[in-house]
Formats: sequence, structure tokens, C-alpha cells
Amino acid sequence: STHPNQSAPPQAAADLERRLEVKLSERHARGIRPTTAGQALIAAARGATAGLQSAAESPSALQRGATGTLRLGAIPAASYTLLPPLLEVFCAEHPGVHLDVQEGAGTALLPMLQAGHLDAVFCRAPPSLPAGFAFTPLLADDVVVIGAASHPMAGKADVSLESLANSRWIMPTVNIEVRAIFDAVVLRNFPDAQFLMVSTVSVPVLDGLLQQGNAAT
Repeated sequence: STHPNQSAPPQAAADLERRLEVKLSERHARGIRPTTAGQALIAAARGATAGLQSAAESPSALQRGATGTLRLGAIPAASYTLLPPLLEVFCAEHPGVHLDVQEGAGTALLPMLQAGHLDAVFCRAPPSLPAGFAFTPLLADDVVVIGAASHPMAGKADVSLESLANSRWIMPTVNIEVRAIFDAVVLRNFPDAQFLMVSTVSVPVLDGLLQQGNAAT
């Protein structure tokens, strides 16, 4: 016999297709597969589920005896250098507070801060701040070129930009301040530059890629 609820998922999907006016799945030789729109919806649903799981972390921590939760966001540069010593001091001074730290690009973290999903964000100074928010500089920031230990210019003093012409570059992720500087300096001076087909701000990924010969970022 057929359980009355077995038809619920297909009916729900069909209803969603009517509401969205878009096809979410299609038949093929081996059954049914999601369309491009369906794949986007699945990804969004997974993101929402992850968000719910993250939101449930704070109540779970309170049940384990935490006296409160501090939700922080950090760009990779801050999470790698600035945040660890600060967290160590904070945990020593406030042992009962649960810290929920999320890493990401400032363009993703700042909207979460504005929406009340984060309490503070460690990032570079944004172009503008909405009412009720303040930016406090913690470290002087500078732009540098990082190269592989096996790079021909590694260990040399007074390295000029021209001496890096034969490097294989790793691009910073788009829509961050460093990418704009990279485009203005590297791309303008080396229109025929070689690239590793990767753009990232992930420190572990960069660390691994910088083991590749004459790579630089």
C-alpha cells in the first residue's frame, strides 16, 4: 500500500514551481535531476539549514553552562593574526562566555552585523558606516607581496616590482580592498602576467599554493 504522505514531497515541489514560475527539476534517462534553478534553491536551503544550526549553537552553549554568547565575525587576515591572542585574553577574563566566531569576507559579515546576527566584526574600515555603528582601528594595515620560499627573489633585500614580472600570481577574491589594489598595481604593470587560476583570501589555501614554485600573491 502507498502511505498518504509519500506524494507530499512531489506535490510540494510542484506547488513551489508554480509559485516561483520556474522549473526546478527535469526528467532524464536515469530519473529526475534538478535544473540550474533547482540546484540554486538546494544550495540556498542548505545555507539556511547551516544558519539555523549556527543559531542553535548559542542556546546549546547556555545549556552547557555558559553565562552568555559573543558572536564575532572576522576576515581571514584578522582571524589569522589579530584574533587568536585577543580570544585567549578574553577567554581567561570571561571564562563563562561562549564565543561563536565566523570567518568570511567583510562584504558578507557586515550585513550580518547590521541584521543583528553578529555582535562585532574584525575587518578593514568599510567605506561607510550605518547609524549606530562605529569602527575602531586596532592595527596599522599595509599591502605586501608574499612569495613562495622557492621564488627566485625569496630572501633578497629591496625587491622591486619589476623583479616579480615572471611570477605566477594568485589573485585576491573579488570585492575586497586588496583585490582593487592588486588590479591597480599588478595587472596594470604586468598585462601579460601568469596566474594560478585561483582567487582566494583563505590563509590555509594561500599557504598551500605558495609552495608552488614562483607563486606570489
